[in-house]
Amino acid sequence: MLQTSATRRLLGPFPAVSIAVACAVAAGTYVLGYRVESDGAALAPVAESLHGDAPGPAEFARQLTGLANQFAAQSGDHARMAKVECVQGAHRGHYMCSFALLRGTRPEECHLIQAVWTPTAIDSFRITLSGLAGRCGSLREAIQSLQ
Repeated sequence: MLQTSATRRLLGPFPAVSIAVACAVAAGTYVLGYRVESDGAALAPVAESLHGDAPGPAEFARQLTGLANQFAAQSGDHARMAKVECVQGAHRGHYMCSFALLRGTRPEECHLIQAVWTPTAIDSFRITLSGLAGRCGSLREAIQSLQ
């Protein structure tokens, strides 16, 4: 586009100033972003834990059993969890557990679950997968019974 003398007089120094300001803002953003990233996520919101750090697998098994059995008792249900065994998954706070569900004179039901610790949610954990297994002796036996 050809600039006439009238256009140059109208725009004056503004295009140069605009480019200089844009470059300064970009450089400042880059430097600030680099500093924040290298220092850690300084601007990331910190979520406060309602339930503390994720427990180890044995403690998670104890809590799972206690919560389930207490809820069943308060609801008038006679079913109880037993033989609960949990292992930690690939990440802290991820669990795989097996357990037997006991209901009076009925044969025990064998179950497998996967759960995730949710420290910022109202509930301390969330079940992400569940199903029946053929055996309840241990987590290994429950998994092998699926094959």
